[in-house]
Amino acid sequence: INILVKNWFINIIHKTYATVQQSDLIGNYYSRNSLTFSNLFIDWNQEVGRVACFIQAFIFPVFQLPKTRFANEIIEINGIKKTEKKARKRTPGTVLTIKNDILEIQTKDGSIFVTTNGKHAKITKDSVLYL
Repeated sequence: INILVKNWFINIIHKTYATVQQSDLIGNYYSRNSLTFSNLFIDWNQEVGRVACFIQAFIFPVFQLPKTRFANEIIEINGIKKTEKKARKRTPGTVLTIKNDILEIQTKDGSIFVTTNGKHAKITKDSVLYL
């Protein structure tokens, strides 16, 4: 391990290392001071990667979960299953599919599959969620 650390140290000092571009879906960083914990509502009118990062930044069960609204209900989002960058002519926030507690929701440039708290009995395909 000492040789490995020594080689890394030398590479850093001489700037002989290679940089790697991070994925927008997993590479965003939100500092503690940049998060507004008073607003946990998801803006579906953002790019799918930004929506995914927002959701991931605010998932902290027991204390808080990101939220969305439908009718007069507040729905908590527990997690992300996957994202798809696929152009569709649908309004951001539109529910595309429902399977058990997983909703596929349209974003600005794709869709995101999220898990919920299961309290969305009134939501149907083509329902529109909002801030």
